[in-house]
Amino acid sequence: MPVCMLCGSRGTTWLVLPHATVCRCSRKSCGLRFAPPQLNDRNMQDAYTRLYYQNPQSGSRPIYENTPAAILRQLFEDLAVQFGTEGGRRCLDVGCGAGNLCRVASEFGWAATGIEADPEGRESAQKRAGVRVYENVVKLLREEPNARFDLITLWQVIEHLR
Repeated sequence: MPVCMLCGSRGTTWLVLPHATVCRCSRKSCGLRFAPPQLNDRNMQDAYTRLYYQNPQSGSRPIYENTPAAILRQLFEDLAVQFGTEGGRRCLDVGCGAGNLCRVASEFGWAATGIEADPEGRESAQKRAGVRVYENVVKLLREEPNARFDLITLWQVIEHLR
């Protein structure tokens, strides 16, 4: 029986995915959704390779698609209303995947940079979005020690973190 990491109550199966079972805390005031046990590095990498990126060897398509560009354009349209359209703004997308958010940010005049741990994702993002993509924050800061950003996103990333 899984136990909620937030409140200690019992968890029940909520959703079964190809790489994990998601549980929901049974306590109504909590309701946390969690995946016990969390995947180790090797299993997480395998899940990314099988489920999130096109496999160059087999040509298989990803099971989980990236967020559609139309939704990301809505985000940047809202940002333009709130903060204006003047150029020179910088965006960092942590967990940029295949680079959709970076590509859309560039369309709206933002200078985008990505961070993506998966090598297939990094390569795809660099090709699709034409932006610099780093493996992690340490490598970003090594290359750009004075990097500053107006917007930092973690679009659909939290569920992948330990």
